[in-house]
Amino acid sequence: DTNSRFHQLFKNCPQCGKKLLHDENNVSCEACSETWYNNPAPATSIALIKDGKILLAKRKVEPEKGKWDILGGFVEAGESIEDAVIREMKEETNLDVEITEYLGSVADIYGGKPSLPILYKVKMADENQTPNPQDDVEELAWFSTSEIPKNLAFKNVEVIIEKIKKDLV
Repeated sequence: DTNSRFHQLFKNCPQCGKKLLHDENNVSCEACSETWYNNPAPATSIALIKDGKILLAKRKVEPEKGKWDILGGFVEAGESIEDAVIREMKEETNLDVEITEYLGSVADIYGGKPSLPILYKVKMADENQTPNPQDDVEELAWFSTSEIPKNLAFKNVEVIIEKIKKDLV
């Protein structure tokens, strides 16, 4: 449970070192009057579909190293979710893409911490591009509905695949 892990990690105030007061979803310091919340980190989950198949990435790093994942990643400070979609696709596949559809969001867990993947469908800016594994991606592969691997990394991968199944062969 992410709340118990959050409370285990935050025992003392990072500013003054005093013992923190624990509430259900936050910790606070009486001395500094600061409060820290157990908020999920916003992330992107990106479905790229071509010829009835979705592009998935085999993870090169932990957590869930070696499992199949949707493309995407965490939003950086000062960045919009849409900018993160474009950046993450470039970083992971070297593809230039355009957002075509917002598919919703899902509460998830990444490395034991709460995350909030925001789901998008994209298309390649130029259909002649070829995806190449970059960054933390070991391998990229296209999958039809019947070929989707069983060893998926996170809940959001299953959710986004379910949402775009109508587009797959």
